[in-house]
Amino acid sequence: HAGRVVFNMTNFGEDKHNVRLSGPHGYRSSVSPEVEPFGGKVRFRVNLRRAGTYRLVCLEPGHAAKGMKATLRVVRRHPR
Repeated sequence: HAGRVVFNMTNFGEDKHNVRLSGPHGYRSSVSPEVEPFGGKVRFRVNLRRAGTYRLVCLEPGHAAKGMKATLRVVRRHPR
């Protein structure tokens, strides 16, 4: 649901990684801190205010081309 989201990222690989999150309706892109290799961890907090499709892409050179990308579908805010 739209609203605050926390990504808990753990890097089990041997390269650094990060995530750029871009979204619909002029959402300003957010970029996570780099996650160090071999078990590095990062908590990445964002506020996804709008429903729609968001793209997650690793910005390290060549990583997106190797498949390090994803789509996140956000629906309207959950009624309280």
